Amino acid sequence: MNRMTNDECWQHLNRQLVAKNISELQYEECFSPKGLDDCWSLVLSSGVTYSFYAWETIWGQLRVNADSLLRDGMPVTSAAQFYIDAQAELELTDIVLANVLEECAQTLQGDMQAWLLRQEVNAGQIADMDVDLMQPYLDGHPKAVLNKGRLGWGSDDLAAYAPESNQPLQLRWIAVSESRCTIGCSRRQELDAVVRSAMTEDHYARLVAQVKQISARQNNQHAWILLPVHPWQWQHKIKIHFQEWIASGELLDLGLAGDRYLPLQSIRTLANVDRPQNPNVKLPLTILNTSCYRGIPSKYIEVGARLSDWLDDCCQTDPLLYDLGTMVLREPVGITCAHPRYTRIGDAPYRYHEMLGVIWRDSVQSKLGSDEQAMLMAALLQQDNAGDAVVQHLIIRSGWSPLRWLRKLFDVVVIPLYHLMCQYGVGLVAHGQNLTLILEAGVPKRLAIKDLQGDLRLVDQAFPELESLPEDVQSVLTRLPAPYLMHDLQTGHFVTVLRYLSALMQEKSIVAETVFYAALADAIRDYQGAYPHLQERFALFDLLTPTIKRVCINRVRFKEGYGDRAERPLPILGTDLNNPLLSAVNRSQQEIA
Repeated sequence: MNRMTNDECWQHLNRQLVAKNISELQYEECFSPKGLDDCWSLVLSSGVTYSFYAWETIWGQLRVNADSLLRDGMPVTSAAQFYIDAQAELELTDIVLANVLEECAQTLQGDMQAWLLRQEVNAGQIADMDVDLMQPYLDGHPKAVLNKGRLGWGSDDLAAYAPESNQPLQLRWIAVSESRCTIGCSRRQELDAVVRSAMTEDHYARLVAQVKQISARQNNQHAWILLPVHPWQWQHKIKIHFQEWIASGELLDLGLAGDRYLPLQSIRTLANVDRPQNPNVKLPLTILNTSCYRGIPSKYIEVGARLSDWLDDCCQTDPLLYDLGTMVLREPVGITCAHPRYTRIGDAPYRYHEMLGVIWRDSVQSKLGSDEQAMLMAALLQQDNAGDAVVQHLIIRSGWSPLRWLRKLFDVVVIPLYHLMCQYGVGLVAHGQNLTLILEAGVPKRLAIKDLQGDLRLVDQAFPELESLPEDVQSVLTRLPAPYLMHDLQTGHFVTVLRYLSALMQEKSIVAETVFYAALADAIRDYQGAYPHLQERFALFDLLTPTIKRVCINRVRFKEGYGDRAERPLPILGTDLNNPLLSAVNRSQQEIA
C-alpha cells in the first residue's frame, strides 16, 4: 500500500472507527440499520443518514466496509461527528457525550501511532515477531469501541508509555516499610528473587546500599520491601498521595533503576526487554482505560500466588491438560499498600484504593522450547495496513489445511478452558490478552493462561476437585452458578475472540463461519465423548444451548458516564443471541441434506 499523507491517514482512521462503532453498537442493539443485500443505511433521529456496504455474520453483527461509508452522501471524515449525530440513539447526556469525544480523540491518537508503526511491516513480519515485540503493532480490544482512551494521559505520556509508541522505560523503585504492605508469595525467598530479576547484581547491590544509607541518615529501623512503580504513577499519584509516608520515613524514593521494560497491550503490564525470560511486572496506573481505572485491587493479593500455584499443579497433574501442554504463567509475588486515609472512607472511589502495588508474573519466554513461538490470541485478529491477516500467514506457514489448523487451535485453546470448567469448576475470563497461544512452525501447539487475580471464578457447587484449593483462597474468589460461570467461556472467549476471528476468516475466504463453528462444535463433542464420566458436568455447562447472553460493554460507559464509583461497573445485557455453534451445525446439516 502506498503511504498516506497525515490527512489521508487521519480520515482513513476516522472512517475505520465509525465502521467499528456502527458494527459493535448495532451488535449491542443501540440501533438497527436497514439493508438490502450488502447495501445498508442507518437513519438517525438527528436527521443524518449513514450509508455503507456490509455483510451480516453468524452472530447477527454487521461487518462494515469502512471505505464505503457516506454521511448524507458525502465521505465520512469524523468519528467525533458520528457520536454527535447518534447522541439520541446512544442515550448520551451532553456531559457524557463531551467525555466520549475526549476518549475518541485519545483513541484516534493511539490508532494513528499504531498505523504509522505498521507502515514499516506486513502481516507476515508481524506473524514472525517475538510475543512482546509484536504487541505495539496490535489494535487492542475489538469489543471496546474506544479502546485507547487512557484518560489522564497527555501526548507526552502517550509517546512515553503507550504500547504503540514502542518505547522501553525504566521503573521507579521505592522502599516501603513492610508494616505498610500486604504481601502474597509462594515462598518468602521469592520476594528477593523477583526484585533481583529486574536488574543486574550491581544495580541490586546499589539499591540495597541506598536503602541502608537513607535509613541510617533518618535513624529508622524499618524492615523494607522493595517495590517498582510506573514512572507516571510515581509522579502523578504516589509522590502526592503518599506524602505522609515519605515525610515519616516509611517510604523511600530510590529513583529510576534496573532493566528496561516494554509496555504490553494491557498498558500496566510490562515485559523485561534486557532479559526477556525474567518475570513480567504488573503495576497500577490510575488512568481510565476502556472500562475502568487500571489499579491493582488488594482483594486477591494475599492468595494470588497460591491460586496460580494450585492451577499450575492442576495443569501438571491432570492427564488431559498435561498432554495438551496447557500451562499457567504463575504469579509468584503480589504486594499492595493501602492508603492510610482513603481506607477509612467506606465508599471512596475504588481508584483511591488501588494506587500502589505490584504483581510479578512468569514470562512466557521462560517457558518456550527452542522451536516454539508465542503470541497473544488477540494477534490472530490482526491485519496489516494493507488488510492482510496474520492468521492467514500462520496457516500458510504451517502447511496445513485451514480446517485442520482451526481444529488444532480449538483442541489446544477451547478444550483446556472447557475442561477446567467441567473437571474443576474453574471459569477464566479468556479474552485475547489473557490467553497466549504457543505455536511451532505456524501450528497451534499449546496454551498459556495468565491474569488470574480477578479473572478467575469458581462454580458455586461443592466440586470434590476444589477440595485441594485452600479454603482461605476459595473464600476470596467469586462463586457463580454454572450458567453464569459458563459465560466466562462463551462471552469471554467465543464472543470476545472467536466472533472476530470467524468473521475475519470468512472475509479472507479462509473458512466460512458455518464451517468454523461446526468444527468448534465437533471439537467439544469429541472431548465430551472421550470423558463419559463428566456427563453430568457437561449438562451443567452446556455450550450447545439454543441461545447465549448478549453482554454490552459499551452501553455501560454510555449509561454510567465517566464519574467516580465505589465499585467497577457491571455489564448490561441485551436480548439473547442465537448460539452460533448450534446454528452452524443446523446449517451444515441442511446443506448436506
